[in-house]
Parts: sequence; structure tokens; C-alpha cells
Amino acid sequence: AGSDFILVEITSGVLGDFVYNQVYDLELAGYQVILAHPERSFTPADLPKLRKLCDMGVYFQITAGSIAGKFGKQIQRFAFKLLEEGLCHFIASDAHNPHSREFYFHTVLSLFRKLPTYSNNVDEVFHTATMTNPELIIYNVSHEGQEAVQPIKLETHRFFR
Repeated sequence: AGSDFILVEITSGVLGDFVYNQVYDLELAGYQVILAHPERSFTPADLPKLRKLCDMGVYFQITAGSIAGKFGKQIQRFAFKLLEEGLCHFIASDAHNPHSREFYFHTVLSLFRKLPTYSNNVDEVFHTATMTNPELIIYNVSHEGQEAVQPIKLETHRFFR
């Protein structure tokens, strides 16, 4: 599609050195890596390794259904932990087509607005993760400069603990 971004899923749930090597190789080849639904593939114990991937330039895409709790409370809690840590750049439907799964975007925005720290910033965070950052992929904007994909961070004050 004329974009240097590549969506990667690590189905093994293992973040070994081989993953860092593969990410490095992809970046050397000119790709910008987006990690699909880390909240479903990993656990809170993997946070240091996920931070390392982020430091390497990897972007994170959290599934809206995970934030909405459709994959269970444990995954929902971890999704919110990633949001608290700033380890999210995109919120996506993971629907693959309009018939197979729900999108859950309204549910996510509603949950964000129920957070104790709700402000207009929550709407801005949601818009950045679902509209602004994805547009930058479509227009193939690199991670350099003012127009770069930005991480989103949400203060939940342990709302989902």
C-alpha cells in the first residue's frame, strides 16, 4: 500500500533475543514495526521486554475488544496497564472484516470517559489512537519529526485493578 509500516504478531508469546533480532532486521530493511495486540500475546511480566521493543522503535496496537473486556478481565487489565505505561500507539478493531467481529470503539470511548481522570484529554487520546496515528501510517510518515506517530498514555489511577 506504499507504506513502510508492517504489522507483526508474535503468536508464541515469547519475547526472546530472536524477536529483537528480527525487529532489527525489519528496521534495517526499511520497515517500521507495529506489534499487534501485545495485551493478548504477553503478560505484565513481559513489560520490561515490551519497553525495550518500544525503545527500539516498535509501535504497539491494542485491540479495542481487549480494552472493552471481551477477552476477559486479565487481558483488559493488561491493556489498561499498557495504556498507563504509554505502550500504545494505535487502538484497532481486529475485526478483519465488517461481519466477523465487533469494533468496540464506542465501548472503549465510554470506558475512557468513566475513568476517574476523565477530561477532554481522554477524547483527544482516543482520537489520536484511532484516527490521527493510523492516518500517519496511510501517509507513510516516519517516526522522525513533528508529525510522527505519538504514543498515547492514559492515567487510570488503578481503575481496572
